Amino acid sequence: MDRIISLLLCLCLVFTPLCALADAGTELSVNYDSAAQRVRLTGFSLGETDIVLVSFGSYSDFVSGIKAPLDFYTFRSYGRFIYSFKMPLDAPAGKYEIYLTGKNGTAIADFMYFDPSEANLLVQQINRIESLGGYIDFVKDNAAALGFDTTSDLYEQNVEAASELLFELNVEFSDSVGFNKSFSKCLVIAAMRGSTAQETENLLSEYEAELGIDYKSDYLENPMYSANERTALAALLGTVDYINELQLVREEIETAEFPEVLDALGILAKIKSASGYKAMQNVYEQHCSAIIYGNQDYNSALAKIVFGNMMDMEFDTLSDIKENFDKAVTMANTKKPTSSGGGGGSSASFSPTGISNNTYDEVFDNNAETAADEKSYKLPNLKYGAQSSFTDLAPEHWSYAAVSAMNQSGYIDGYSDGSFKPSSDITRAEFVKMITAVFSMTGNRNTLFSDVIPDAWYSKYIAAAVSYGITNGYDGKFFPEAHITRQDAIVMAYRCAAALGITYSGTYSFDDINNASTYAWPAIFSLAANGVIKGDEKNNVNPLSNISRAEAAQLLFSLALDVSEKSK
Repeated sequence: MDRIISLLLCLCLVFTPLCALADAGTELSVNYDSAAQRVRLTGFSLGETDIVLVSFGSYSDFVSGIKAPLDFYTFRSYGRFIYSFKMPLDAPAGKYEIYLTGKNGTAIADFMYFDPSEANLLVQQINRIESLGGYIDFVKDNAAALGFDTTSDLYEQNVEAASELLFELNVEFSDSVGFNKSFSKCLVIAAMRGSTAQETENLLSEYEAELGIDYKSDYLENPMYSANERTALAALLGTVDYINELQLVREEIETAEFPEVLDALGILAKIKSASGYKAMQNVYEQHCSAIIYGNQDYNSALAKIVFGNMMDMEFDTLSDIKENFDKAVTMANTKKPTSSGGGGGSSASFSPTGISNNTYDEVFDNNAETAADEKSYKLPNLKYGAQSSFTDLAPEHWSYAAVSAMNQSGYIDGYSDGSFKPSSDITRAEFVKMITAVFSMTGNRNTLFSDVIPDAWYSKYIAAAVSYGITNGYDGKFFPEAHITRQDAIVMAYRCAAALGITYSGTYSFDDINNASTYAWPAIFSLAANGVIKGDEKNNVNPLSNISRAEAAQLLFSLALDVSEKSK
């Protein structure tokens, strides 16, 4: 009794300047470990430290002597501490407060206490409830025993909506831990309904643990989103029907939860924020390639029309991503302009092209009337076993056989000083000349590229490549003097084969495939699967590196051999 009186006097003395004393250095955080059924305290205090446990809101009654504490403890602290204790046996489920007092101040924290065995029995009853009304009433009547803070604004304002969400999910829980986790998440998701973008951001930040995300890496500092896209994503979280969106995502990812829905809605936000048809196309090609490839009426010549049509459409739910694309393709095919180029195989026609800082092989519109193509080609006649005499290419070089055969067959040349310069990069114009020369391709398609003048040395090769659908340029330009990346060279080779009636398919895994633009994946996968291309010693395809003269010669040599073999 003397100890209790002493503690009461101590607490009375420190009660008034509570905030100031807390600022002086005492710290406290409390966690109830339901599995161990222990209350765990961590914090900072110096000297003899007293802990007072009271029911929530009853501390003033304790200080005034009206009500005794549920329990109290004393220990000596030397700074940072960890302390734990068991709740009194007769303590009912509910919210409790702990007041910690040391010589350098007082700190306060609260926690929810419940009996996990009782909670598990309650969850078994919840699993058997078949009506929504009964589900909501049962949760509300037993919330404290299930471990929920019924005094919080989050609970009071969203308990019914959260119960409805959880009921619709139709999940059977094995214990209270799983139920508590799911219901806590549903409370936050319910709170997002009708919220402003800023309110939703606050919820994401405050309840990241309940949602299973990392607020900074998954949202605030996620390099996938611009500021406008983040705002659009937050706004979407306040308007979408979460259950419908979750079900759509689970069609692709069976175990999807909130983080996967957040990622999917992030793509929708990028589409909503697209500032033009090219930006819209880029989002689809990077994140929705399966939708593009899955529509057999789409081809790259329609890209500007299709994605332009989509700029006028509403994107409010995840289902709109596919539905609007399919609708736009139908619209484009009912009224499409003269094609800017063809292809000989369906794989080439349905391989979308894309926009990135490392590629220029994107579609352009050609609405002008053009004369009918007068195309011709021949299968290559390679001189196997030929030997070249380039001064900088030894017989031991990995590309020697390919370069020699291509050179002796008249498809590539060296320099006047007798060198080949195998490591030098090549331009887009040079590669187009090489690929059309290998197959003796000619064509008169009017390219309408603003940066290709008719009397340029490469204009006839570019015209032939466009005629066969090998290249389409970018926004009305071809960029003939720009170096060509490995992924664009591979895509052109893939389209060239398709134009000749050879359709490649198959899969192959490169360690750096995620560095490639998604429009290039079909070409990379299928040509690798058929042995036309290979990675380096680290199993990398290096898609964004410029292709060298030796690499280009090897690529076209391998393609020529394979096409010739398959054409027999």
